[in-house]
Amino acid sequence: MAVFLVIMTYSIGDVLLARGMKRIGAIVTFNWSMIGPMTRDFMGNGPLWGGLICELVALLIYLLALSRADLSLVLPATALSDVVVALAAKYFLREYISARRWAGIFLITFGVALISLP
Repeated sequence: MAVFLVIMTYSIGDVLLARGMKRIGAIVTFNWSMIGPMTRDFMGNGPLWGGLICELVALLIYLLALSRADLSLVLPATALSDVVVALAAKYFLREYISARRWAGIFLITFGVALISLP
């Protein structure tokens, strides 16, 4: 159950972070004079804050899972988040995901599942 919650909160967090950063726009250069405007952009960005909170919750649940199970079991199980994030990006963020990218996602997920077998 904890691994499922990690996958879901992590995936929701990633989608919210992506949505929040799309609101801000591309950061192509950085200099110290940008700190003030960037801070204002970040502070008023609900999806960005929601994503950060989800990521924090996912981390806490992940730590709980690690306290009860081996890393070699927990980490591979969280690899399913790659599939969940890709589906969420496609349907909620309207991102195009090519067949090659889908194949890569499933190969990685299959490989992680394979090495996690006893």
